[in-house]
Amino acid sequence: MNESLTLSLGRTLFHVERPAYDRLKAYLDAVAKVLAGTDGDEEILLEVEHRMAELFQAILGEAHRALTLEEVIQVCDQMGDPSAFGDEGEAEDAHADHAESNKRLFRDTAEGFLGGVAAGLAHRFSLDPVIVRLLFVLAFFAGFGVPAYLLMWLVTPAARSASDRVQMRGRPVTLGNIKNSVQVELDRVENTVQSRRLGRFIRKVLDALGRVLKRLIEVLAKVLGWVVVVHGSLLLLGLLVALFAVATGSGSVWVDGQNIAPNGLPVSTWLNLLFPESVSPTLAVISAMGLLLVPLTVLVCFGIRLAGYHPKPSTKNTRLSVFAGFGVLWLMCLAYAGFSVASIASDFAQNADWEEVVRFPLEDGALLSLHDADVAETMGEWHKEDGRIHAPIVAFDLVASEDSLAEWRCTHSAQGLTQRTAYHRAKRARVQVEYTPREVVMWDNLSFPETDGYRGQHARVTLAVPKFTPIAVSKDLAMALGSLWSERFTVSKLWMATDTGFVATSLPVQVAP
Repeated sequence: MNESLTLSLGRTLFHVERPAYDRLKAYLDAVAKVLAGTDGDEEILLEVEHRMAELFQAILGEAHRALTLEEVIQVCDQMGDPSAFGDEGEAEDAHADHAESNKRLFRDTAEGFLGGVAAGLAHRFSLDPVIVRLLFVLAFFAGFGVPAYLLMWLVTPAARSASDRVQMRGRPVTLGNIKNSVQVELDRVENTVQSRRLGRFIRKVLDALGRVLKRLIEVLAKVLGWVVVVHGSLLLLGLLVALFAVATGSGSVWVDGQNIAPNGLPVSTWLNLLFPESVSPTLAVISAMGLLLVPLTVLVCFGIRLAGYHPKPSTKNTRLSVFAGFGVLWLMCLAYAGFSVASIASDFAQNADWEEVVRFPLEDGALLSLHDADVAETMGEWHKEDGRIHAPIVAFDLVASEDSLAEWRCTHSAQGLTQRTAYHRAKRARVQVEYTPREVVMWDNLSFPETDGYRGQHARVTLAVPKFTPIAVSKDLAMALGSLWSERFTVSKLWMATDTGFVATSLPVQVAP
């Protein structure tokens, strides 16, 4: 049975066996003795303890046990011999050949202007920080500089300790390198203070202004962070609600304040009209929304950091697992969304027309009109009836005919994977018309089988009126014919087709209701 003690090393508690404790204490006492009288000796000793604590945590992992003598000796050997501690440049010269391969990516907040991302990348790839900053400026004008910088700021840890700064430069974390890093940092701070010494009064004014400006920036950053968090959270909530609606088949499709889903049916009914059988509409919509969830989540996390909340740093394996999971999920959504778009686009590849013609006599003073709203209350909106979809996707033309008979000509158009498929879809579409010599009533709704889906079906109706035959045009039809007819429409007038177009006759008539 070995006696174990509890000690605080780098503000971290460890259980240590008695022999290991004695060995560790002797090592730290030797380091403190070598550091005696050195500038920043307390800071250097604290950084040494922090580094040794990191190494002990890496050895223990998740295990809850006491450190052994062998493990303490291993860490002490890795840190270096205290007797050689005073040799300046010892660590740097001994490991200069391996600096590049051992570099770790940190944000250099000491030399950076904003978050230290550019300075950290410059250390990692042995570049001048000015070059990296110029690359970020070019990326900004290319449209992805700001998101890239913010993402790097979010995922890259800052070099907060001397051991972090040593690893950032690719040097082994030994006693000599920790000492050099702390002393360089102290010299940098001292030089900065000395170089900016402008007199006691001016320095106080500048310090006061700096504190005010820093506080103002902190407040603005927190306000911006909360704005980002609130708006990003609302967008995330909206996406989650939409995902739930699509997954459960509830909800409707609203455009300009009107529900265009057939007869107010669930959104899944409308989506089934657009997607081919090889694609699941629900999965396609979920994939499309999933493409937005990942960047929105990153945006909310960045807003949380701006708002002043800094979560406890996670381990490297945890961060890799989280980002790998999000990356795989995003790539899966991208793949299925791309497959869905390609499948839909291929089903709209070819276009075909089918024409229907009806000829009939037309008497003087006949009324040309659209359907009566009292007859079909659902007209003007998409709706489903008897397995067919009815949609207001019909255009109208009124022209002069060289013949003595009126001619109602309807050209149906549709699209499909092949010309043959598109032609049959166009042929199965229908536009209704009722006609007598005294009245022609046309419907502005095109109907097509629900099983055909919506593949660009639409129709153009052309009504040819014999020349010099007086006709009356209803207000609804005048509006459907275009702005010119709508502006000059007068229900009490007759119209007549001539060689130069339609003109109003001089004789008013009473149009039968």
